[in-house]
Amino acid sequence: MTPAGEQVFYIGFLIGIGILIAVFVALLARVNKVILILQHNESTDLRLPFQQFAIAVAQHADLASVYYRGLQGFTGLSAEEQVRFFMITTLVFNYWNEVYDQARQGVIPAATWERVQKMMRDFVRYPGIHQYWEYRRHWFSEDVQKIINEMIRESGQNAPSLYPEPSA
Repeated sequence: MTPAGEQVFYIGFLIGIGILIAVFVALLARVNKVILILQHNESTDLRLPFQQFAIAVAQHADLASVYYRGLQGFTGLSAEEQVRFFMITTLVFNYWNEVYDQARQGVIPAATWERVQKMMRDFVRYPGIHQYWEYRRHWFSEDVQKIINEMIRESGQNAPSLYPEPSA
């Protein structure tokens, strides 16, 4: 091969490599977009049961009453109401546990976990949640137990004023 032919070969080779790099970068961008879509779908899938629960509580006065009174302390609830309160609270903690697991695995964005932690910090400050946690913390992983225990310890005994006190 002549020197000019070699130069044309190498230039063609370099152009081919450049095209391959461009295709690879475009492919990576597409894969990243698909990952973001999957993360959004996963996050939406996680929120759906929690949203359905919130709607049910909002639509049913008896559930709202059990939830509200249970936050204050479940010992004043009837046996049936305690079961309802435990079911509601278990659903909330299971939601948080799932969000934590998926955030830790990188399936959902860290911002989702941060938002959930903010809700958790308020939620665990209620006396009824402290009581629930004493009974059911063993249902959750040690990692989640550490997180919740720390949040409860930091909160002290001051329940947030998210809801007005019922009128007499």
